[in-house]
Amino acid sequence: MSHETIIPENSPERILRVKGYSLWLVPEGKELEELNNLVDELAKKFNAPLFIPHVTILGGIDLKEEDVIAKTRQIAINQEAFDIELNEIKYEGAWNRALFIRGKDSPELTNLFKNSHAIFQAGNPPPFPHMSIAYGAFPKEAKEEVIREVNGKYPSRFNVSSIQIYNTDGLVSEWGKVAEIPLPTRV
Repeated sequence: MSHETIIPENSPERILRVKGYSLWLVPEGKELEELNNLVDELAKKFNAPLFIPHVTILGGIDLKEEDVIAKTRQIAINQEAFDIELNEIKYEGAWNRALFIRGKDSPELTNLFKNSHAIFQAGNPPPFPHMSIAYGAFPKEAKEEVIREVNGKYPSRFNVSSIQIYNTDGLVSEWGKVAEIPLPTRV
């Protein structure tokens, strides 16, 4: 993933710019609604950008849009729909992991992660399934307060029925979905 410089502290987004396309796993229905509400609540609390809750499979893809879609279709052919289990809230210093819900590793998720990286020739980093719930730079104490307040007050799992392709070029407010590739239904 390519990054530029940090936006000034007084900017509402206060994050790094990102380049390229990203492959996301996005919840649906009630789970999406509940997680959207959590992201909205934290965005208001921290004056942080809004975004769709998602688990990133691969980011910073620097190809033409049609090539990203074609390669994602290749990935989807061999991946049935599956569930992702969400665990506890954690935090890091990185802007895109300021606050996140750790996802549980599963054979399906690991397979999807490895196949995506292989098809896009993106190396073989270890999977780190997580769903960010706030982007930005916040004090450690504020993050720990959020964890105490909301840990466990979100869906414990969600179904993955598609891979969504987002153009994540620029600021978070400029990101947008360009395609959604369905996964075959489990039999």
